[in-house]
Amino acid sequence: MISVQISFSIVYTIVSIPQISGSKVRAIAVTSPKPILPKVPAVSESTNLSVFEYMGIFAVFGPPGLPMSMSILCSRQTSVQKSGEDAGLRARFGAIGLELQTGTSEQLLERFQHESQRWTLAAAGAGIEPK
Repeated sequence: MISVQISFSIVYTIVSIPQISGSKVRAIAVTSPKPILPKVPAVSESTNLSVFEYMGIFAVFGPPGLPMSMSILCSRQTSVQKSGEDAGLRARFGAIGLELQTGTSEQLLERFQHESQRWTLAAAGAGIEPK
């Protein structure tokens, strides 16, 4: 887009904010369910795609088989959740277009399962076959 070789792209807000702020690209809409950038609507608000949502997930992972009962894992999860409650940290994330959400390992697994089902249905609806 910046070099005028493509006219449209969907990128993470954290990557695009410097280009938007520097007037190198124009933000048309965000793919989150609600607006997260000033004067930039959500796709669901600016089109007839009322249920459109595409959001990236940044998460903390460990190796397979890591027992949930490990005290270090529990303390790390608690630390991450407490950090997520900090208003200053939430504001800093918001300033770069990110919405901070914390939860349990089980909630993360549920989110991934939901997203997998959602995109499997979307691909099937578009006639895209897995390879």
